[in-house]
Amino acid sequence: MHPVIRITSFLILAIALSVGSGWAHVGVAAVIVVGGYGVAHRRGLPHLATMIRRLRWLWLSLCVVYFWFTPGSPVWPALGAWSPSGAGVQEGLLRASVLLLIASGANLLLQTTARDQLLAAIGWIAAPVRFVGGAPDRLALRLTLVLETVPRIRAMGGQATVDPDAGFRSRVGGIAKRVAARFRAVLDEAAAMPAREIAVPDTGAPAWREWLVPLAMLILFWLAGR
Repeated sequence: MHPVIRITSFLILAIALSVGSGWAHVGVAAVIVVGGYGVAHRRGLPHLATMIRRLRWLWLSLCVVYFWFTPGSPVWPALGAWSPSGAGVQEGLLRASVLLLIASGANLLLQTTARDQLLAAIGWIAAPVRFVGGAPDRLALRLTLVLETVPRIRAMGGQATVDPDAGFRSRVGGIAKRVAARFRAVLDEAAAMPAREIAVPDTGAPAWREWLVPLAMLILFWLAGR
């Protein structure tokens, strides 16, 4: 599948889930994502497991906010104010499912599309910005630098730790020092990097038949919203 079609399909998936109003959109998206991993022969599943594990606190926060701060009838009346509401549980699970599917779709896109293909496709999609004075090639170049730099930044300063037995001020001070050290490391890394030329390949336009895939997705999400 052409990388432009992959990016377009992911954007449709993410937008439909973001503006969708219920479980019907989630069901359609789940079928699409599971089918995508099947077509890709489950490529990217190990990385997806790591991503889900890293997002566990975000999912926990979503559930806490929706479960206990959404008005409605309590799930366990005997617990009184400590019981989550039925509407909150439903809404929280819905939002957590949406986040999971968007993360899964993004992981599938990144794991099945080479970096140069991804950047070339973004440049092709952003080509209309030329009419308003934009530069899609510059956008692709900046994305290249971001994708190359982020893994190195994550590895910087990873050895510093905060003593869990220290006081609150000491722990905050340790975190601040760690952030400052990483910021200085990033600046030093940027100053030491030599200038180099980056070429963004031209993947061409996708075949017209391939546009039937995002079109079918649009129809499915539209039918799910009726």
